[in-house]
Amino acid sequence: MSEDLSEIIGKHIVYKYGELGVYEAYFQSDQLFVYSIHGGPMKGRSNYQKAYYQKIREHIYNVSWIEETGTIVTITVDLELKKVHCFIAFSQGHWEKNEEAHGDKRNPADLERWRALAKIGDHTTRVIHLDVAPIIDIYDGPGELKPVTMDMPFF
Repeated sequence: MSEDLSEIIGKHIVYKYGELGVYEAYFQSDQLFVYSIHGGPMKGRSNYQKAYYQKIREHIYNVSWIEETGTIVTITVDLELKKVHCFIAFSQGHWEKNEEAHGDKRNPADLERWRALAKIGDHTTRVIHLDVAPIIDIYDGPGELKPVTMDMPFF
């Protein structure tokens, strides 16, 4: 059974968490998610992931992924109420060495550094972050985020 994801695919949102800052996300396809972070401790991070989408009901979607740093993320995007709810399980390495998690996955040195962060700590040393962020802007297309293809490196 395939879900109708047409409402979220192709959308671009900008949202702001309290202490984590401003995030920008482009839901490129039913398999790809591109994002950039513009504020907070993770500022300066540009990334893309293989995404797992789930439609909860009209206007509400879960998007989940695992990062090279070992961090696990699920965001619930409510396009109608313009909110993003998050569950982030930061790896110890990603949280404690967040400046090393800055960069762009398209740069091989950044990608290798991120992969090393996943090896710090274990599943019991994760830092859990729950938050609700207002969506500041919603529009169609990638904006300034660079679209990706399935032949690029993933986790």
